[in-house]
Amino acid sequence: MLVAVGLPATVKEIMDTWTLQMGFPLINVTSDYNTSGAVVSQERFLLRKDPSSTDTHVYRWWVPLTYTSGGSLVRQTQWLSKDQATKTINNQATT
Repeated sequence: MLVAVGLPATVKEIMDTWTLQMGFPLINVTSDYNTSGAVVSQERFLLRKDPSSTDTHVYRWWVPLTYTSGGSLVRQTQWLSKDQATKTINNQATT
């Protein structure tokens, strides 16, 4: 059933990362000019980081990444999983 709707995990597993932990992800996208792709990373957003914090929880979310590449109007979607701090997206127009 998951393949039929294009989800990498159950809706419960995806939503648990958004509803059962504090905060929200800060998503960074960096162009990789060598591969014409991008590196996407996630970290917990904090307005002010407390250097004395002893929190050791790894905050990660399931995040859908929808994008176009190579001048194409066709949208593509990949997922940044709760187990990934970073993901490399290759230029789909050249692969």
